[in-house]
Amino acid sequence: MSTMSSSLFPNVSTTSVPDKDIVLDACQVILYGTVNPSSIRIFDVVLLIPNAFFLIFLVYRLGFAHIQLHKIKCPIVKTVYSMVVLVCVVGIIRCFVSMLLSSIQKHPHRDALPTKILWLLLSCFLLAVELSVIIFGVWAGNMQDGRKGVQRVLCVTSICAIAYSSAQAALEFVRCPGLKGIYGKHKYDLFGHGGLLFWSSTSLFFAMVYFVIVILPCTKLRECCIIPARKTFYGYCGFLCLINVVQGCAIVLLYTGFSDSLCVLDWTMFVYYTLFGPLVYWAFLKDFFGRTNFHVFTVGETNYVRQHMHTNDNESSDEYA
Repeated sequence: MSTMSSSLFPNVSTTSVPDKDIVLDACQVILYGTVNPSSIRIFDVVLLIPNAFFLIFLVYRLGFAHIQLHKIKCPIVKTVYSMVVLVCVVGIIRCFVSMLLSSIQKHPHRDALPTKILWLLLSCFLLAVELSVIIFGVWAGNMQDGRKGVQRVLCVTSICAIAYSSAQAALEFVRCPGLKGIYGKHKYDLFGHGGLLFWSSTSLFFAMVYFVIVILPCTKLRECCIIPARKTFYGYCGFLCLINVVQGCAIVLLYTGFSDSLCVLDWTMFVYYTLFGPLVYWAFLKDFFGRTNFHVFTVGETNYVRQHMHTNDNESSDEYA
C-alpha cells in the first residue's frame, strides 16, 4: 500500500515506483481515483450528483419561490435565496470544468489552474454565505433598516471572504501546500485548500464560532439582546460546528501522519460541499416558502415581514426581516 503525498508527510520519500505496484486504499480512491476508462475523478462525480439534484429542485420550485419572494418583499430572504442558488451553480460549474479538463488533458492527478481558481471562488462564496447567514440569523431581530442593513452585511462579509480567499490563494500558489507527491509516473497536484495547517485552523475557528452561537440561549445575553428563536437555526449551527470539529481534527491527524483520517476528511468534504446549500434552505427558507400567513408592513420606504410561526413546544414566535 502506498503512502500519502510528501507534502502531507514531509519525512516520506517521493521516490518513483512502478505504477503496477501502487495500490490505493478506499479513502485514496475517492480522492484520487478515476471513473474507468475515463480520466474523470470519482470525487468530482460524487460532488456533482447531489448538487445537480438540488439545483433541479430549486428550478422546479422557482415559480413558486418567485411568487413568495414578490409577496413577502423581504430583503434578507431574497438575499439568502440568491446566495443558495449561486453557491449551487458555482459548485456544479466547478465539477463540470474539472471533469472536462481532466478528460481533455488526461491528467486526473492534477488540478488545472482554472479548476483551482474555481475552488477558490467556491470557497469565497461559501464563506460569504456562511458569514451572512450567521449575521442574519443572530442579528436579524436587531436590524431595523432593511435593505441598507443587508447591503452593509454583504459588504462586510464579502470583504472578509475575499481576504480569506486571498490568503488561501497565496498559500496555494506561492507556498504550494496542495496534495503533491509521486505515485509511479504521476505527480499529484490537487487543490490543497491553503495547506493542512491553514485548513485545520480555520475549521476549528469556525467550529468555535458555531459553538458559541449554539450556547447563546444558555447565556445572560438573552436578557439584554434579541437572540434567535428558531430551533432550526441552532440545528444549522450545531451541524456545522460538528462538521468543522471533525474536519479540523481529521486534518490535524493527517498532518501528523495518521493516513486513515483521510476517510473522515473525505466524508466531511462530501457533506459540506453537497449539504450546505440544502441545509441553509431547510433552516432559513423552507418556512418562508411553505407558509402563506405573512404580514407585510412598511416603515418609511422599507418593507418588513412579520411571520407568525409555531415552535415544537407549541410556543409562538415572531420573526422580522
